[in-house]
Amino acid sequence: MLKDKLRQFMTGRYGNDELSMCLLVVGGVCLLFAAISRNKHAAAFFVFILILLVVWSIFRMLSRNTDARSRENAIYKTLTGGFKRSSRPFKESMSEWWKNIKSIKPKGSRKTYGLKYCLFKCPGCGVDVRIPANKGKIMVKCPKCKTEFERVS
Repeated sequence: MLKDKLRQFMTGRYGNDELSMCLLVVGGVCLLFAAISRNKHAAAFFVFILILLVVWSIFRMLSRNTDARSRENAIYKTLTGGFKRSSRPFKESMSEWWKNIKSIKPKGSRKTYGLKYCLFKCPGCGVDVRIPANKGKIMVKCPKCKTEFERVS
């Protein structure tokens, strides 16, 4: 009964995505900082930031403008793609992230955002293989298991 009403309410709304979850996680970190802060002004600041992040996340989840929310999530994924897709040390992933941030430029009137590299999973071993973007159809050779596969970058 309640489940059906909730499903009916959420029909046509955007729902949860990675950006919304990130906003909630950062809000949780702000809550932690507010709890351990000894300064009441700093604690109030962190609670204020927490409230803003939670309200923004809920707004995104309940929004009916799914195109705009999808674009926001795509930009978020583009900007943070280097963090979770690699097992490199933190300093290297941060430098790669910063290079990608610098390279993002609007292309034409479509405002699509592109990176210098594309990541593909190797069908043999499942490792992420990084290849240059915008090279068309190319043969990719996995550096780990030496499996060759064809992809469009």
